[in-house]
Amino acid sequence: MASSRRKKRSRRDTGYRAALVSARGLITVLMYLLIIIFVIYLGRTAYLFGYDIFNETSVTEAPGEDVTVLIPKDSSAREIGQILNDKGLIEDVNVFVVQELISNYHDELLGGTYILNTSQTPTEMMAILARVNTEGQMEQEDEAAEESGDEN
Repeated sequence: MASSRRKKRSRRDTGYRAALVSARGLITVLMYLLIIIFVIYLGRTAYLFGYDIFNETSVTEAPGEDVTVLIPKDSSAREIGQILNDKGLIEDVNVFVVQELISNYHDELLGGTYILNTSQTPTEMMAILARVNTEGQMEQEDEAAEESGDEN
């Protein structure tokens, strides 16, 4: 009688151990699947962000719509990007910030009143905001002249 109890207990223990091993294996497989899905999502997101940075597109096709924009003096690239986004000139502030960072216009965007168009790319807008391209723009007071005038 005691030996039959041991056999039953042994069979139960064996079944329990097999179920435990199966559950651990399933959990391990699920963890690997979650990691793979996360890596794929992260890679896709990074690719799309990079694509948006280097594949500059305008918000609308030409001729677009002219928009008057007031950029406060000493605005950061993020603040300028937020203004442009609010006016419907760009689609993503973070993309604009990185585009400004890697552009020839890094730290050269100046405050003032500008006429921008929804058919312009971010680089074309940055050229205007840096006053490299002043075609069709209102006359702006030179900030360097203002600063030197304030010191006297």
